[in-house]
Amino acid sequence: MFLTVGTALGFDVWKSFSPPNGGFSILMPSMPTESRLMQDTAMGKIFVSSFRLHMKNMAYIVSYNDYPEVYVGRSNINVFFAGVRDGSVGNINGRVLTQHNISISGYPGLEYVAEFMFKRHGDSTIKTRIYLVNNRLYQVSVIGMRGELSVAQQNKFLNSFKLL
Repeated sequence: MFLTVGTALGFDVWKSFSPPNGGFSILMPSMPTESRLMQDTAMGKIFVSSFRLHMKNMAYIVSYNDYPEVYVGRSNINVFFAGVRDGSVGNINGRVLTQHNISISGYPGLEYVAEFMFKRHGDSTIKTRIYLVNNRLYQVSVIGMRGELSVAQQNKFLNSFKLL
């Protein structure tokens, strides 16, 4: 589902996006591209659904995956989030700048900002919010070249994420 809801920060119209079975809605400047990947993990094969939108020197990404309930129930939430954060930041050879605990609808989360070198664009930053809702992990990220991604752009996207 994709509904127009207003004017973006001077460059486009933002629309509400809510994929079937995703359990969330979020505002995006345009229709994202969907992918579904299988990742091998210590817990077995995990399917990750991802929705990405690349625009000029920035990207908007929302992904989710379901973990086995047995694993999630045994994990310390802070250790779990640190593992997710470290895996994501490690994949881009990045460095965490800031982080703090957050929540959504009573479910725990973590927000972090990291910097990394992007081959085509140079110094970049990624701001990510991760949430664990029962056994489903949501990751909501906005990426941009350092200095070009405004706090207003980041927050418009990140703050629009809602559980359904």
